[in-house]
Amino acid sequence: MSKIVIENVKVKNFLSFGSSVTKFDVKEGINLITGLNKDTGRVNGTGKTSICEAIVWGLYGKTIKDITKDQIVNWKNKKKCSVEVSFSIDDNKYIIERGIKPNVLKIFKNEKELDQLSSVVDFQNYLENEILKVDYKTFVTLFHNNPNSFVSIFDIPKAQKRKFLENLFNLEAYSDIKNKINKKLSSIDNAILKNTTEVSKNDERVSSLERNVSQYDSDIKSIDVSTSTLLSLKNQLSEIPDDVPSEKDITDIEENISNVRKLVEKINLDLAERNSELKSHPYTNNVEEKLEECKLKFKGLVLDKDLETKLYEETLEFKVKKESLNKDLVKVSQKGKYEDLDNCPICGSKMDNESLRVHKAQEKERIQKELSELGANEESKIKEYNNVKQTNLDYTYYESEIERLTKALEVNNKFTELTESKKTLTKTYDTYKSSLESKEARLKEMRELVSKSNKEPILKQIEFEEKKIEERKSQILKLEEYKGNAISEITLLKSDNVELNKKNTTFSSLKEYYSFIKKLCSDENIKQYAISNIIPIINQKVNHYLSEAGVGFYVKLDGWLDCEIKGPGISNASASSLSGGEKKSLDLALQFALFDITKLKCKNLPNILILDEILDSSVDSKGIENLMNIIKVKQKEDGLACLIVSHRKEIGSFTIDNKYTIIKSNGYSSIQETKGE
Repeated sequence: MSKIVIENVKVKNFLSFGSSVTKFDVKEGINLITGLNKDTGRVNGTGKTSICEAIVWGLYGKTIKDITKDQIVNWKNKKKCSVEVSFSIDDNKYIIERGIKPNVLKIFKNEKELDQLSSVVDFQNYLENEILKVDYKTFVTLFHNNPNSFVSIFDIPKAQKRKFLENLFNLEAYSDIKNKINKKLSSIDNAILKNTTEVSKNDERVSSLERNVSQYDSDIKSIDVSTSTLLSLKNQLSEIPDDVPSEKDITDIEENISNVRKLVEKINLDLAERNSELKSHPYTNNVEEKLEECKLKFKGLVLDKDLETKLYEETLEFKVKKESLNKDLVKVSQKGKYEDLDNCPICGSKMDNESLRVHKAQEKERIQKELSELGANEESKIKEYNNVKQTNLDYTYYESEIERLTKALEVNNKFTELTESKKTLTKTYDTYKSSLESKEARLKEMRELVSKSNKEPILKQIEFEEKKIEERKSQILKLEEYKGNAISEITLLKSDNVELNKKNTTFSSLKEYYSFIKKLCSDENIKQYAISNIIPIINQKVNHYLSEAGVGFYVKLDGWLDCEIKGPGISNASASSLSGGEKKSLDLALQFALFDITKLKCKNLPNILILDEILDSSVDSKGIENLMNIIKVKQKEDGLACLIVSHRKEIGSFTIDNKYTIIKSNGYSSIQETKGE
């Protein structure tokens, strides 16, 4: 067994330590670490535990406290956190450098950096398994004691005690064997179940196939391959005469009928078309006489729209002029309105009343005369206008009527033409239809003659019977093939079942063997036997340390580390009967006893023992004295560097080899070494 001698630890930006590198030398002997917080004047919160955490984190990348990775970095500087742990094993010197922001893990052996592995996890495993040869769990269980993480072995349930003992004394190997055997047994049970299921499936398949074979035999027997019907048909064929219309004769007349039928159908369509056209060209009576009459009346008529317009405008002028004269007549005829005027209401001349009266009478006579002449001329002009207008209307009417009657005459001619065409088509249709009926009658006679002496149906029946016989023979061959395949599969399945049953027999034997091994590895057999052989040694070691501590009792531990307290005047006492100080003395004595036994299995043994504030609570002065006696004995026996973290002043009264004070100022921690007493 080699010793891991931890020489020093250097920290920077780790927890409460700042950006300046702080070095802590780990010296053999009793090392007391106290604290002073200059910021608060108290002894708590200085960073005492942080220096112990640095050793654990530097070696394993884990902290005892439940904190995150970011919380490890100093909360003020927030970067460039690093821890460097120097130690030696035999003649080899090692340095572990670990950092955050940036992440760093380097291992130096005799001042030469080792090659990095593919991942940080692999590199850490290499450090623990190949260099330290002490894993994190063992280290914090045996070499680091903290009240926040420490639980007395006497206070945990039996199941956890059993697991603790198994891990401590390598008895978990038997649990591993038992677990592996359980998996083996489960695998065997699954295999047996699988094989049994397969055998059952095969048996069901064999039964199904055997039923199929029986059905195949039944089906083969039921298939009729008799040729009696075929022979009867052949006899009928031999009795049919050969002198019958040929197929070509029938085909020719069928084609002739088809052609005539097409002509009949075409003529019929043409007749339908003529009927449709006749409906769209109805005949009009007396068209020629009406047309000649319109032409006579139209002859000599002249269309003069301009003259009609001119005469219409002239009638309008007469009307306007007449209205104007009537207005003037009113002016010279009315009394009252124009009676007192000195001027003529027509011409505007100024005159005396008598002259004006005479003048108005003259104007009235003149206007009446003009109106009379104008009326005669207007009547003559209106008569002339109406005559021209009527002539234009007659011209337009007869022109339109001549055009309409001309078209009607064309329709009549078309009607006459269509009527003659329809008569011709009807005559042709009757001729072809008569021919078609004659030919169809002839075809019917020929078919009746052929049907009475036709060999084709019998030949087809003969062909059908021959094909049916061949198909049935083929069906029998196919059923024989299915039957043969089923028999072959039955043979194979029965052979498989024999092999599967053999395997299950082998598996059953293995199951008995593994069950026996499993029973050996159970708690009440090998493991209990191993523990029962170690317990006397543990009792001896625990009582040795209790004796050195000067406590007034000794203990007797059973196979599950349940203890009975013995001593002068003590009866029916257990760990729960002890005071706080006595209980801690017992816990520490048990830890050191387990430490001694573990030394036998460890390939490497750290030279350090960290006792973080375990003396600070529930312990009186006498209890501290007892604990210090146990610690001193253990330190001397193994040459350990014992780091006692405490803020109890009375601890300083004991013999201390080295004393350190963690001073916190302005939020940062530093280490001050004072000479021990």
